[in-house]
Amino acid sequence: MIDDNGYMVCNPGIPLEGDLSDDERKTLKSKLIRTLNWIGVKMPAEVELNGKKLPLGEVVWDLLNKKDCFTEDEKKVITDLELALEKKLREDVRNIDTDERKTEAIDHYCEALGLMRAIISLKGMLASDRCERIRLTKKIRDRRKEETENWLSFLKSLDLYKPT
Repeated sequence: MIDDNGYMVCNPGIPLEGDLSDDERKTLKSKLIRTLNWIGVKMPAEVELNGKKLPLGEVVWDLLNKKDCFTEDEKKVITDLELALEKKLREDVRNIDTDERKTEAIDHYCEALGLMRAIISLKGMLASDRCERIRLTKKIRDRRKEETENWLSFLKSLDLYKPT
């Protein structure tokens, strides 16, 4: 798969021309299930889900750079998007089994890798709940403040601390 600038979006590891042999098909499928194979692969700029084009790269980028905490509605939308992308990923993998031409199979392979990257990013967003980290940080800060005040109070009671 070639992007708008003429660069290969992913490296399928097979020659690009001709019909797809069974060995090449197995190579593509085995590379898809390798751990961390999606790293460095571009996310598809657009993906068609349920007959509608979704600007996937833009949506994921906006979600990654969201400063506020996710609301419950936003979490549901992210989960639904993740499920739709997983369905599309399974469809791409099935298409690799049925594609006759290498270019079609490689396009599905590259799209599948990009979808994997998007899915992992979405899962990571939900797993690292920013609000929970903020609450935990505030709780730790409040506890330290309370401990400091208690310690100063104890030192004052012993006449060891005299504020200046």
